[in-house]
Amino acid sequence: MGCGSSANSVQATPALVIVGGEEQIGEDWTRSTKIEVYRLLGCTFLKSFDLPGKNGHNLIGGYSVSGHSSKPLIFITGGYYKEDKEPTQEFWKINLSQSPNESYMEQLPDMPVAMKDHKSCILTSDNEAFLYIVGNKNISLRFNFSSETWEHLPKLPEEMAIIQGLHYVAGILYCMGGGSMYSHKPSEGIKGSWNMCIDDNSFPHGLTADAAGKIYTFATGKSLHEFEPQSRLLSKVCDINPLDIQGHGAMVGFGDRTNSYLYFTGEHKKDTKVDVNRVIEFDLEMHRAVVAGYLKHKNHGHIGLIVLM
Repeated sequence: MGCGSSANSVQATPALVIVGGEEQIGEDWTRSTKIEVYRLLGCTFLKSFDLPGKNGHNLIGGYSVSGHSSKPLIFITGGYYKEDKEPTQEFWKINLSQSPNESYMEQLPDMPVAMKDHKSCILTSDNEAFLYIVGNKNISLRFNFSSETWEHLPKLPEEMAIIQGLHYVAGILYCMGGGSMYSHKPSEGIKGSWNMCIDDNSFPHGLTADAAGKIYTFATGKSLHEFEPQSRLLSKVCDINPLDIQGHGAMVGFGDRTNSYLYFTGEHKKDTKVDVNRVIEFDLEMHRAVVAGYLKHKNHGHIGLIVLM
């Protein structure tokens, strides 16, 4: 089985949705101002959207996909505007459809606080009624879809000022930052904490979970790690050395698990640090990584990758 092999889909075509990213042109870095949609099979480009916000230059602070609707929804928030660096509190919903004419963006009520920069805010959804946000200054928020209102949740520890991963599993939020992961029930606060560094070279980035609740993270030491919340066991699944994946950008854009596959992008080559635009498909059962396809742009670093099946 390969890229796009799932039989169950909420879309006619399983898709990769690429959010944000940054690209080096000469000596300058530029941030992507588009959302790009690719067919999962072969990563064929389908369409793109200009990002919402002032002059289309709203740098992404967070992104999430929710299944609480019959149509796939993408939520975008945080960041700051390119011209004046002022943080934005805007919060947007993108209704994604196979037909470009049926896809549209809708602005929702502003966040009660601003998430300062493009990597300080991460979203996840419980696929029911809420969307959760964590961000800089240890802020934790929840958006109620029914009432379209914001709620403040208990603050996170100081070391969580920069967030590397967030996932909602079986009523518990798992939030990773500073090499540690915390679990907390939204209404009760912190319930547990774990060191997610297996060794000195394995600083974790990215966070996703499978249907059984196992959590996966990718470390800068080029290895994939698995965490079992019930047993609290952290273990290395395998190295992913053959593809020369390198740097903190390699798993910030961590895709959701679909069947037995993980998808990720936003990497650069080990020695030259030249950005590459490939999408990697990793088979969790075979422990094998292959190139699933290529993106239009060489996005490095804090790119958002969502898999819609």
